[in-house]
This record gives sequence, C-alpha cells and structure tokens, in this order.
Amino acid sequence: MNFGFPSTLKPRPWVASAYLWLIASFAVLILAGGCSSSPSARIAVAPDVAVLSPGQKVHLFLEGTEKAASGRLSWEVEGVSGGSPHVGEVSSNGTYKAPAVTAPQTFVVRAVRQDQDGRTLRILATRRIFVLPKRGAA
Repeated sequence: MNFGFPSTLKPRPWVASAYLWLIASFAVLILAGGCSSSPSARIAVAPDVAVLSPGQKVHLFLEGTEKAASGRLSWEVEGVSGGSPHVGEVSSNGTYKAPAVTAPQTFVVRAVRQDQDGRTLRILATRRIFVLPKRGAA
C-alpha cells in the first residue's frame, strides 16, 4: 500500500518508537527531580512526587555522604537563601511551602554547604519542584 507517500518518503516504523523512547526518557528525567550536582548527594522528598498546589508543603532531605560533611547545610530556592513568598519558602529543616501561582511553574531548590560567614562553599544537590495553580484560579 502506498498511503499517499511519494516513493522517496516512505514511513519508517522505527521513527515512531524512537520518538516514544525519547519522550519517555525526558519524562523520567523530569519526574526524577532533575539532576544532582554532586555524585555523592541527592535531594529526596517525602512524599516522592514533588508536584504541589499553592500552600502545600513537602519535606526535602539530603541523601548520601555529603550530609555528614563539615559546614552548615542550608536550603535555597531560585538562588535565594530560604526562598521567598514568590518562589516558595524552605525552612532550615527542609520543609518547602509552595507559593501562590496562576500558571504551572517549576522552582529549583538547592541544598548548599555554607561557611560560618554564610558564604556558599558548595552546591550539594538540586531538585525541581513543580507547582500547579489551584483549580479555578486564573
């Protein structure tokens, strides 16, 4: 059967499966919460999926060998220590509270090691948090 394709543009059955594999791979990366900036640490969340509505909270915790390293562990959201009402706030114990949003947004939370003066020594791990607006919000 020709299906209306010119003889030089015949459909290739492997193309569809390659696209599906590519889409599935990206979905796994996104749902895994991004990537860790250190091979020995990652940010885990409880519950596992970090898709929140405004005002919801999720507990973040650092897993791996970095959590026992010297220096003060601190949390930041979008580069702001402790976050802000606009990007979400994260407490010193790792509880993140989602901000009010009118459209789906992604926020980056980082666990950082700081010296005694509060300067960032090293970014230990990074996690993406997805915040969806409440139903009916526009």
